[in-house]
Amino acid sequence: MQLEILTFCDAATEYGGRLNILGATDSLLVPALPFRYPHCAIVMRFRVSRIEEGDHTVRIMVIDADGRPILNVAGHVVIKLGGGMSGAVNMIVNANTLEFKEAGEYAIEVAVDGIQLGSSPLFVKLMEQKSG
Repeated sequence: MQLEILTFCDAATEYGGRLNILGATDSLLVPALPFRYPHCAIVMRFRVSRIEEGDHTVRIMVIDADGRPILNVAGHVVIKLGGGMSGAVNMIVNANTLEFKEAGEYAIEVAVDGIQLGSSPLFVKLMEQKSG
């Protein structure tokens, strides 16, 4: 199993196997800290082969620079390929009021069956305040 897409975005949908990703980014410019992101999504696409059909546990975490999770979601997915030797499995995790307490680098991490398949950085930056 390979992780083909891992991104943080404003919103995402899937229709007929197609991913629609809106506002994909690796950086957030926030007006103040702590900052609660009202709604966001983490999008993943896995490439799977026939031998990987069956039940799998997927864990998605967003962790801060000290390794503390600000999001920790686990769930089960059943992979069943139609035809062919491989296929794509899309996953969208929606999160409401995700709280970033500090500026700096965060990481989005994905594991399947306890094995980390990928990580993507997410940078939180504080807007410069204009003095008036």
